[in-house]
Amino acid sequence: MRKGVFLILMLCAFAYGVADLQVSAKLDHNQAMKINVLQITISNNGTEGTNGETTAVFSWYCCGNRTYQVPVINAGEYKTITDVLIFPDAGVYTLRIVVDPEGRVGELNEANNVWEKNETIVLPDINAGPELPLDFGSEPIVPISCADTDLMKIGRVVRDGGYERDAGGRLERDRFGDENVWLPAQRGNGCGSTSLAYILRYLGLGEYTQGDVDDHIRMSWGSGSFSDPFSIASYAESQGAHARVYVDGSMEKIEWFIDHNIPVMMAISTKGGNDVMDGHWVVAVSHCLREKRDAPGTYERVIGIYNPWGYQQEISYERFEQYWRRQDLGAIPLWNRVYVAVYTGDAPPGMPKSNVDGWTDLKMSAGSAISQLLVGIQDIGDGFIEMFTGDFWSGLGQFLAGIGEAIVGLVVSIVLVIVTIIVQVLSWIWDGLVAFGCWIAGLFGYDCDGTPHYYKHTLFSSHPCAEGGVFLNGFMVQKPIGYVYNEETNATVPLFQYAKIGENGEILGYVLSKSGTLTESNGHPLEPLGLLGYLSPTSTPNNAPMDAVLAGKDIEIAGGTLGYIENYKSNGTRLLWMFMDVNNKTYLSRDQCAGTKSFPFALSGGDKPFFWVYTRQYIVGYIYQNEQERSIPLFRFYDKEHQTFYPTTNITEGFEKGYQYSGLIGYLNLPQFRPPSPKAAYAPAPACKEGEVFIYRYRNRNTGDYTIEISERMGHDFEDGTKLGCISTCPTNCTVPLWVFTAQEIRKE
Repeated sequence: MRKGVFLILMLCAFAYGVADLQVSAKLDHNQAMKINVLQITISNNGTEGTNGETTAVFSWYCCGNRTYQVPVINAGEYKTITDVLIFPDAGVYTLRIVVDPEGRVGELNEANNVWEKNETIVLPDINAGPELPLDFGSEPIVPISCADTDLMKIGRVVRDGGYERDAGGRLERDRFGDENVWLPAQRGNGCGSTSLAYILRYLGLGEYTQGDVDDHIRMSWGSGSFSDPFSIASYAESQGAHARVYVDGSMEKIEWFIDHNIPVMMAISTKGGNDVMDGHWVVAVSHCLREKRDAPGTYERVIGIYNPWGYQQEISYERFEQYWRRQDLGAIPLWNRVYVAVYTGDAPPGMPKSNVDGWTDLKMSAGSAISQLLVGIQDIGDGFIEMFTGDFWSGLGQFLAGIGEAIVGLVVSIVLVIVTIIVQVLSWIWDGLVAFGCWIAGLFGYDCDGTPHYYKHTLFSSHPCAEGGVFLNGFMVQKPIGYVYNEETNATVPLFQYAKIGENGEILGYVLSKSGTLTESNGHPLEPLGLLGYLSPTSTPNNAPMDAVLAGKDIEIAGGTLGYIENYKSNGTRLLWMFMDVNNKTYLSRDQCAGTKSFPFALSGGDKPFFWVYTRQYIVGYIYQNEQERSIPLFRFYDKEHQTFYPTTNITEGFEKGYQYSGLIGYLNLPQFRPPSPKAAYAPAPACKEGEVFIYRYRNRNTGDYTIEISERMGHDFEDGTKLGCISTCPTNCTVPLWVFTAQEIRKE
């Protein structure tokens, strides 16, 4: 009987037509990018198309479900869906896909609507490979994704009273090298000249070109050249604009100028080093938040720049900051993260004054004078050669002009060096007199500087490194350099690291040694930072000499050669990471997040406070990485005015307050409603499920900082908290630690 019914149904299906959906999938592992690409194929093997749209639901382990819309699929056709998965840990995951779970599509056979497979996920092991050199010219040219800003008109051709725009009405971004879009690119080493010329155009001061500006601001030596910031500012002011020079810049400071439509020229290094001859001027034109291309669902800050190579491009803060560094002329430090703001009219309220003090000004001027001396020497040589190999009179003119330049540069250099020495000596004498006066005042119970008060600022993150390659106390992760042994054996030698401390408590650099008992180096005290691990004392095909690995890096090796570091992972080994601080000093750590840790003595150093040096402190609880059935997202915003982070579960609230979006931290669970007991007069308040506790947002009365905590941990310095959601007290599947970072501020009040 059943066979007869089935046969009748089959005959009806062929007579009237019916769809038959089948689902299959494939997971491709991209180990280089640490992501996995899921490709879902849904085919219709029936004789009739689907009668409307449906869905496919994908579930993976405990990491939440994803629902995809499936369009109409005609008979004999198929549709593909591609998604990117980022797994929190290695292990075996059960992947399951169900197409048309609601039963919208009439099918005779639904057994093939389900695909299920166990996938073994192996997170990639990081092998020590060659260091990728920084080369700004090799950076991918990514069109600006931010919304249009007025500053994005810099460097563009004005045609018929307007600018080239794309089909969506935005300023054209993609047509690199198109002379209908972009003004001519720099010729030779004219980046500063070209950038300033197009800024003056933007400000409506004239149709400036590189040639108009070149001779006024650019100095050359050999194949290199640079335009010093004072010459840029001076020429801009001579043309009717205003200009301010700044040093020790930050991306947050640059954002302020972009938001106020003030052009800013930034001096970067094309090689990521400190040689000013590798310098390159660019103009900041936009900033925004962009979804990461290698990690969909996560975001990064990006800056849009006009590059005088003839186009505008976008680059992440993390990458750009590796090029925006201190610049030196030989052994003379010139400036650190210098930028020049150029504008017309009155300065807007809140615009900072130039922070170039007299001492920095003097060093910059000395560097410019020495540059002039070098230019003169070059012209002497070039002119002498020209006299005997080309035009004699032209060569003679260049020769004589070079002598004049060299003499002026030499005289000015000598004068400035003498003045620099005198100023430094007078500064020492003055500091000594002030210290003596304060000592006398102290005998009578007076305090010159006030009483120091210590405050803590808070940052919270679900990432142990606080989401960055540029860590919070100035370290930048460079690369893994190899593997060290965890335990000592007869066939290993220890590797210790020290910090070399200056007279004022500052860190001068780092020292490596096989000895763990060093106390000083070249007259400077050493602060032990700990044992990094153990190296092999002998060479093998699978290791490399540590001294060779560190060749050319600014780190001291004391007490002879160190040993050999392993190139590949084996039992009992751990990866060793290389970092660089803001002064280009090399630092090593077995912790990839070493930059989130500060050193105890870094908060002292005479009466000079160190601000915003964050240290990873403790775990508040465990937060979900992906959306759950009953969860709510936890966002973080940054209040630039008060320099504090603001947590909220309402993303609209952060934007309405005018705060800067700083990322999705994770997902909290919503509290559960408990049924009332038969004798209760009212229903009990919702509560967290077992193993979870409420987490609150608190505000510190002293600093204005916000933090997130469970109520039991808060002290009297915090205002009553706002309940955000539930957080797990122990690690569970698909949760990650929620870290609290703190920074100490010293105020003398």
